[in-house]
Amino acid sequence: RPALEPALTAFDRASGAVITALAGNRVLAGRLADLEFADLRPTESTVAAIAAVCTRADGALDRYREFVQKDLAALNAAFTAAGVRALPAPAAVPATACSAAR
Repeated sequence: RPALEPALTAFDRASGAVITALAGNRVLAGRLADLEFADLRPTESTVAAIAAVCTRADGALDRYREFVQKDLAALNAAFTAAGVRALPAPAAVPATACSAAR
């Protein structure tokens, strides 16, 4: 349906940005694994590096929540207007990546 093309294009762009941001946080898992198997107390620079990664991860989750609330809602509004069944929203969206652990 041609009327859906602008909404689908906007949703596609937004989803690509969210996926890229979330995928960029694989560093966090690696850093946390390093800490788990370390024999020594983490250095200040290690703690600072993990805090920076956590901040980026929290930003990516903020963008994901915004994507679900705004971009998915906009796409679903276009679907509804075109007589197409809306996409379901995710059951849960994480609040933060690791802010509580800091």
